[in-house]
Amino acid sequence: MTPRQLRHLEIAIRRSPTKSSHKLKMELKKFDVDIGESTLRRYLKKMGLISRFAAQKPLLTSRHRALRLAFANKVCEQNTVVLVSSFVYR
Repeated sequence: MTPRQLRHLEIAIRRSPTKSSHKLKMELKKFDVDIGESTLRRYLKKMGLISRFAAQKPLLTSRHRALRLAFANKVCEQNTVVLVSSFVYR
């Protein structure tokens, strides 16, 4: 790849760092950069960028929902504000 094509690659990565190599390849075709996905990944690795998957996180359980609802209700009760003739009473 030429230095100019490498700059286009770097700009495309900065715009959307979570883009897949296939989508990145399609975007680079706009700049007349015809490159294979494995070659693209090799260049990204040379640039110090390593692909990673997001960690799988568990959904909220019914216990978590109940605790969050109790907390929200408690906070709402504590922050009740009454306005009487421009004075604030809590």
